[in-house]
Amino acid sequence: MANFLVNPQPYLVAGLTVEDGWNGPARGRVALGGEPTREHEDYAIVSINPMPGEANQLWPTLNVVCNFLEHEQRVHVIAANLSPLGLGLIRLRTMAQRDQLVRNSPFHLDDNHVITVVKHDEGFNSRSCTYTRVCWIMFLAFPLDFQKDLFIRAAVAPYGRLLEWYRDGNKSRILAQVLLLSPDRVPRSLIVSRGTMLGGTGRSWAVPVYILNGNFPDAFPADEDPVPFDGEPHPEHPPVVLGPHAQDPNWENEQNGAAAYLGFFGGNPHPNPMHLNLDQQSDNMQAEQEHDDIDDQAHDDDPWPAWNPQVFVQGNQQVPVPQHPEVP
Repeated sequence: MANFLVNPQPYLVAGLTVEDGWNGPARGRVALGGEPTREHEDYAIVSINPMPGEANQLWPTLNVVCNFLEHEQRVHVIAANLSPLGLGLIRLRTMAQRDQLVRNSPFHLDDNHVITVVKHDEGFNSRSCTYTRVCWIMFLAFPLDFQKDLFIRAAVAPYGRLLEWYRDGNKSRILAQVLLLSPDRVPRSLIVSRGTMLGGTGRSWAVPVYILNGNFPDAFPADEDPVPFDGEPHPEHPPVVLGPHAQDPNWENEQNGAAAYLGFFGGNPHPNPMHLNLDQQSDNMQAEQEHDDIDDQAHDDDPWPAWNPQVFVQGNQQVPVPQHPEVP
């Protein structure tokens, strides 16, 4: 909610007065549903700083501002009215002229006055609000003649936007899916009333209200994917899986030392990492040590003496054979 000063007197029709003193609520709320048709894109709110000090100076000042805009910005102001959101609400001939004023704003009327122009729905009364829950609202004993889309929307408007309401053969209940501003705004009982002009008499019905199966609204979708390197956003086949992650095979050739590990359906995209090399060396040293221990134990259990080549040198020496005297 936006808090700002408002003087209602310039907007009253002759003969009407404001009744003060009623102890009304500080604020009410209507949560409208759907997206309205944009039919006022040629309207804008024009303001001047400083504003006129007296109410009877508003209309003359607005006329001066409109004439200034028509002569300096070459636009045509079709209609102008006072506005509580500034000096006035003006209508231009086209939406392009409205956008021109918004784009070029602010304007210097003279050395002491500055004119600003904003879109009709972007005045200083505009604020952002958050819808926190999506849930089903169950109404029991809702008056049968009021079980229509128009009245269901009006019933949930003070605290949420009607998304859909469930229709079946059970007329004793109404299930409405609502986008809630806050669950604590939903009343436990809804008073549906209908009045007449005959002495102000009317009738009201009490409708029990229950919140069912609430959940948080959907999160924002992920960002759009980048364009693939080959320009094909919808390939026929998925990329070949290399190791634990999916990536194209050609990328692995660009990695240092990966050519020997490139496989058609497998491979290691990060071959021979340092920590794996250290673990491999430790395992190899441990295996060699165990092998040496086994060899030493085998020698201790062998009953045969160790080989001494000197013992068999004499017997292994070659004896020269005598030759025939006629044989050279």
